[in-house]
Amino acid sequence: MFRMSHDAVDFFSADFTSAGVIVAGEEYPLGYFAAEALEVSGQLTLDIGAAAKEFAAEAQMFFAARDPSSAGIANEAFRRLWHLLRKLPLYELLLRREDAPSCFTSDEDCREMWDEMMTRGTQAHDDYARWIARLSRIGQDLSDFRRNTQWMLSAYFEGLPSCKRENYIDAYGRFKDGIEKAKLADIDEESDPYYDPPVASFRFDFPAHISFIPYRDEKTGKPKMAERSTFDDLIAFFYLDLTRGIAAGNLPRRCKNCGHWFVAVGGYNTQYCDRPILGQHGKTCRSVGAHETAKRKLREAAAKEYARTYNRLKGRKQRGTISTDEWNHIVAVAEELRAAFQAGEMAESEYCRKLKAL
Repeated sequence: MFRMSHDAVDFFSADFTSAGVIVAGEEYPLGYFAAEALEVSGQLTLDIGAAAKEFAAEAQMFFAARDPSSAGIANEAFRRLWHLLRKLPLYELLLRREDAPSCFTSDEDCREMWDEMMTRGTQAHDDYARWIARLSRIGQDLSDFRRNTQWMLSAYFEGLPSCKRENYIDAYGRFKDGIEKAKLADIDEESDPYYDPPVASFRFDFPAHISFIPYRDEKTGKPKMAERSTFDDLIAFFYLDLTRGIAAGNLPRRCKNCGHWFVAVGGYNTQYCDRPILGQHGKTCRSVGAHETAKRKLREAAAKEYARTYNRLKGRKQRGTISTDEWNHIVAVAEELRAAFQAGEMAESEYCRKLKAL
């Protein structure tokens, strides 16, 4: 018999430390799961929403019939939903079992419980209604989180003077104030292009049950205290992880090499993730990105010096101090020097010196 509480789908815990969050025995940087949630495809959120709707309908059919056939159909619908939920960040760590538990049975022993769950005003009915509502919202809530967070990062975090934690917190404060003022002003969301995401969809509250547990630091071995937060709302966890990450100087960012989201930790201006690149023999976006950055700087330096030399020679040609044939020859030499520098065959100092000598 499946219990509608104390399971990973609607009642799970995560231990927050000053630097990370411990899930299933492993510690991840604050903001890691929020960045992973941004990676969830729109198709998966739609599939989850459709599967949850189907399960809710089949569950209702079971309560009407309460026979083995309706129980089997409802359980199969839940299994389909379960396999989709296991693809989500965090749930992929918590929903360990590959096969979903059975929710319903037509056994006579459960008849009294089913009656109570279908009787309005009972605790069992309220618990069941909340559980179904949470499952039904996951897809849409996750879609809202992805859209709203990407909008926030674009509107408030791009162009900051630096990646310091203080600047992140200040940007988050301005974002929060802006949304709350918009809510108070009761803005017409359809006619206001600035608030393209619906203002009411932004969340700043994170329902959770808080307790504290001791743990040992993996690096130092010293005992420390972690804050255990128990959630019945997956999206609340993502929002809390995002906000704690910002407070610690961690920010979701798109990798400039592969385009996937990752969390840049510690206020550093990291532009590349650590994902391995397919077919690159273990190379990561960060290692390739650093190499590409160095090549780009070489290209920029080469172009700058070449342009300076080209303009100087063009001026000489226009003044008549060199002939057209001399101009063509010297420009060809300059192009050869630029190609050699870009290929790494010549130091920048030598490249500049030879260009100036032309």
